[in-house]
Amino acid sequence: MRKSLLFAALFLGACTTTSTVIEGTIRPRASYDLDCPISQVEVSLVSGGALEGIYGARGCGRRARYEAMCSAAGAHCDVMRDPEVE
Repeated sequence: MRKSLLFAALFLGACTTTSTVIEGTIRPRASYDLDCPISQVEVSLVSGGALEGIYGARGCGRRARYEAMCSAAGAHCDVMRDPEVE
């Protein structure tokens, strides 16, 4: 029983990674917000982690900052743009 609980905890923790949040949620949003092709958008983690973090995006001479909050299983992430960074 203890081993299966440990496995479940490790599996759920592995579902969401920083790169998953960047590629699946923030990069497409930043591409739209910055009016820049997705291939030219660079995103990096500024602080926090995959489930809750601050990300910076740059592309086509513009920049933006986003706060991401994801569900524990990583099935859904809410992303909010910081309106003061441009």
